Amino acid sequence: MRLPCLRALLFPVFVLLGEPLPLLLPTASADTFEWTNATGGKFGLASNWSNPAPLVFGPPGVGDNAEFNLADSYDVTFTQNEASDELFVTDGFVRFLSDSTSSHVY
Repeated sequence: MRLPCLRALLFPVFVLLGEPLPLLLPTASADTFEWTNATGGKFGLASNWSNPAPLVFGPPGVGDNAEFNLADSYDVTFTQNEASDELFVTDGFVRFLSDSTSSHVY
């Protein structure tokens, strides 16, 4: 038995809606990671972050948001260059440090 090709299955959807197929596919959205370590720690350590999305683990990366919302004073250390789309400090006092004499880029 021969199975229909993918194009044959998707063609009726294209014709019915009159729109290109890529517009029907879901788009990726940014995940927001929240800092969880009230005593501070390394930015790049996954266990310092939480994310409500299932099977999405920290640290945040390109396309994600990093939120520091603990009502404490703590240090966050960068051990390498890090990136996320946005970084928010919404509560507490956060000091960002480098682990070496050289600068790291965020």
